[in-house]
Amino acid sequence: MDSDNCKPLERKIRKFYEHLDMKVHQPTIPLYVVDRQGIKERRVRNEGHHRVCDDHGSILVLSEARGKTRFNTKPIYTTVEGEQHKLVSYSNVKEIMVLDGCARLYTGETLAHEMMHAWLALEGYHNLTSEEEEGLCQVMAHKWLDSQISAISKSKTAPSPQLDFERRLAKHLRHGIEARTDDPYGTGFRLVKRATDMHGLKGTLDYIRMTGSFPR
Repeated sequence: MDSDNCKPLERKIRKFYEHLDMKVHQPTIPLYVVDRQGIKERRVRNEGHHRVCDDHGSILVLSEARGKTRFNTKPIYTTVEGEQHKLVSYSNVKEIMVLDGCARLYTGETLAHEMMHAWLALEGYHNLTSEEEEGLCQVMAHKWLDSQISAISKSKTAPSPQLDFERRLAKHLRHGIEARTDDPYGTGFRLVKRATDMHGLKGTLDYIRMTGSFPR
């Protein structure tokens, strides 16, 4: 997938987030489609200067803002005792880079993952462990693939080899997320999936916002 096709896909993923009541409030995020060497060079360039979220085939770079805060004012879990937790947001997402030449669904999975890094940073969820943060991002990528499988199943378009290929690819990518065992991606996905199955995605995020800790 090239840059011209990637921006419309990013807009669709933003709408997917909005549908979940998780609007990404930075209107424009620079998005670059680069080769592996480009990703490697950008990783080295930003090392030590910006926060970098790196998942092999993609990079998201954040610039930190000092003194910008958001406060939780309406507890969702009224039975949880404790003080309000101050959330420090990042000023902006500097850029997202994804690997060139990948299928739409693979690029979409990657963008759904990286967009969650962006959302968490912009909303001030910066005290998560790597397992918790990567797990949340993997769950969002998994949810996006679920939405694509559902859309293909409900499509009124006449069956075709291309449609069948996309359905099988989406299921393959979803299974890939479920089957990972590495830390923090595989272990994080299972940790967050258990929490969201129990509390829902919104409930899990509200719990973190309210208590400053992850529901176990």
